Amino acid sequence: MEIVDQEIEKLLPTFRAAIHCELLDEEEVKDIVRKRKKAEGKLIKREAEIRDFIDFVYMDTMIIKLITKRRLKSQYKEKLAEIEYPIVDRLNRLLKRAHRLWPQDMNLWQTHISLLEKWNKRTQLSKLYEELVAMHPNNVNGSL
Repeated sequence: MEIVDQEIEKLLPTFRAAIHCELLDEEEVKDIVRKRKKAEGKLIKREAEIRDFIDFVYMDTMIIKLITKRRLKSQYKEKLAEIEYPIVDRLNRLLKRAHRLWPQDMNLWQTHISLLEKWNKRTQLSKLYEELVAMHPNNVNGSL
């Protein structure tokens, strides 16, 4: 569980910044950390399942949506790089790992592509397309 704690600690500054900006409150962060510990524990298993990855991506996507809605409501536009981007970067790393485990799952590829497009991560998107073409040279146009 040491790996789980390390992953949680990497995102603590993100959650502290969200509390400081009043985008999340302390109770919400405690709940998020508790849920993330449980979800991260499932991901580090030797035989992790694709469902665990999908659930984790969904959970983090919902956190980002919540923060985005609160940003709009409060009209707070600063600290995007400190709050949302670390979560998106974590999702990017997680989805890369999922591609290594299940390279044939085109829905996983599409989810990853849409995430990177939404957050305008062009460099990562370019690398992802290169990997996709390398693994699926005949299937790129039909699936995307």
